[in-house]
Amino acid sequence: MARRKSPKNNPGMDQAVSPGNGSAFSDAANLVESMAVARVARVKSVLTDSRANLIPIDLDGEIRRLAYLLSEQRGFEPGHETEDWLNAEREVLGRTEQQRA
Repeated sequence: MARRKSPKNNPGMDQAVSPGNGSAFSDAANLVESMAVARVARVKSVLTDSRANLIPIDLDGEIRRLAYLLSEQRGFEPGHETEDWLNAEREVLGRTEQQRA
């Protein structure tokens, strides 16, 4: 029966991934840090944007849900799908316009 091989100690490999080496590890750490700084800068710019107080909403999803509710109130009577969609669209877009004002 063959013996299981244990990993060999390779001092060169240990040095390549150690934080004190300053090679690939420090490059990756610097990259991660610069990405985090860039992300914070983007968040700050969004917060100072004049539109930051608006609540982001999925307009298509809201219209779809309201059109379904309108159809449900009608008892899912066929032939009124476009009417339900347009009424829902008018209402949802009207609400978002009121929020912007």
